[in-house]
Amino acid sequence: MANEPLHSIIQQYKGYFWSSTDTEKDIPGIITRYSNSRIELELIGSLSSDSNRFAEFTGNKSLMRKACIIHGLDSDAKKISLYAIRNRTSLNLSCPFPMVKYRVVYMVYGKHIDDFEKLYNIEAEARFHELKWWCSPNIIKQRFHYDKNKIDKISIEADVSLTNCPIFEETLSNDITIKINRDCGYAGGGIQRRPIIIPRYDFLHCKARRPINTRNIEKHFPF
Repeated sequence: MANEPLHSIIQQYKGYFWSSTDTEKDIPGIITRYSNSRIELELIGSLSSDSNRFAEFTGNKSLMRKACIIHGLDSDAKKISLYAIRNRTSLNLSCPFPMVKYRVVYMVYGKHIDDFEKLYNIEAEARFHELKWWCSPNIIKQRFHYDKNKIDKISIEADVSLTNCPIFEETLSNDITIKINRDCGYAGGGIQRRPIIIPRYDFLHCKARRPINTRNIEKHFPF
């Protein structure tokens, strides 16, 4: 597949990855999420055993189509589980390691899963930038302080107690509880005197009231 333009990349996760059946061999790699919903894992090295290495390099079709479960740990120390199919392998005979790409069918962030057919109690969060314009978080307050009828100073406050108060909560017909929660962040300042940024945002929080199949999560959750 042709190289994707940079603007189509939504998010990347850098870390180490290993086969769920071989925890002794971890390989550095990058997961890339694209704007067309495609997810790809690129490894700097191979997870295959030495006996399968040649078949992998020669493009053995049965090996290429075989799905596998890959576990990982990213740079934020978050666990990752992938249900992936090997897409292609590139090998430079002058280089001691191959570059291997996988097409990711399912990705679970925050948990190691050994069986995607098993039922789990699942919670998920999704942040949409447009949501705050439709449903304002109202978590940032700007106050003007007056002295002798003139503005003396302006202060900005974040009411973090509101992060525990959902804006909206409802239970759907498929036993999924959905909430619209709010939060804010803080960046900047310090000895470098960078501009202070306090982003505010809403996010959807969904929780299954009964165990569900990980593969069918998109049928249960509304995002």
